[in-house]
Amino acid sequence: MKVIAIKSKDRCGKDTTAEIIEQQYLDKGMKVVIIPLSRLLKEYIGSVMGISLTTVDHLKNDNREIEVHGETMYMRDYIIQTAKLIASNFGEEVLISHVTNVLKNKLYDVVIIPDIRFRHEYDLLNIYEKIIVIEIISNLDSCGKNGKTYELDKIPSDYTLINNYVKNDIYRETLKHNIYNLLKHI
Repeated sequence: MKVIAIKSKDRCGKDTTAEIIEQQYLDKGMKVVIIPLSRLLKEYIGSVMGISLTTVDHLKNDNREIEVHGETMYMRDYIIQTAKLIASNFGEEVLISHVTNVLKNKLYDVVIIPDIRFRHEYDLLNIYEKIIVIEIISNLDSCGKNGKTYELDKIPSDYTLINNYVKNDIYRETLKHNIYNLLKHI
């Protein structure tokens, strides 16, 4: 089984890259799954807060102030606080338990994780299967615009993919070509 994780700043092409990698392996008749870690976290937050995944996604950037237990805070900070509460009460492992189950049970030929951002995620997943990490580097204006860097520098990279293309048909074909060439080495 191959486990491919993609690391980069926000809005640098992780999801697009994951979709292209998925299609390449599907075309070879392999069983492939994409498992975004951020989605799993949002699902946990939504279940704790009693709100939908879409609402969590919307609220994570919300600058409105709310009152929680007599304390005023921004909605986005409440979301972050809830995520930390989940991690501290249930352990970091709970946030990636779905992925580790997939790895333990070897249900797929290729598992793609399009958003690995923290060293502990890498370490926990690497216990079950050697993870191949592709780092996307880009100088696009949208890339990393929110300023979050996470712990990307603490996660070792096996391969680097340069993505400096504007989103259009030519962009996708160029990126696809570069990804196909990269996959020849994996």
